[in-house]
Amino acid sequence: MSQMIRCKHCHRWVPANPRIKDQQYCGRKKCQRARKTEWQRSRLKVDPQYKANQDEARAKWRRKNSGYSKQYRDANPAYCDSNRTLQKKRDQKRQNKMSGLPLPGIGPAHMNALVAENILKQ
Repeated sequence: MSQMIRCKHCHRWVPANPRIKDQQYCGRKKCQRARKTEWQRSRLKVDPQYKANQDEARAKWRRKNSGYSKQYRDANPAYCDSNRTLQKKRDQKRQNKMSGLPLPGIGPAHMNALVAENILKQ
């Protein structure tokens, strides 16, 4: 019986491939995609030359496809509405965090506990 490994992405137990030392992922397509994504993220953190190359490739794509964002927004108005709503929530949360106010609709936490604590101190 071959050795079994637990896939780091899908958590399924699968037979280990004897040709792959320290195997962590199974051969399923989504697990291999997750493995590649993890490798790219770690590479971007530790290799400045790789990051510069990726940034240049991204900038080149943006120059070549300059109207992509506008076309996408025009073709997907529901996405724009959803994004606008979520952005308003993030903005409100950030503003409340900076001002020290609680989020709208949420009163002071444990108000009764604070009152009881003050009575006990007297």
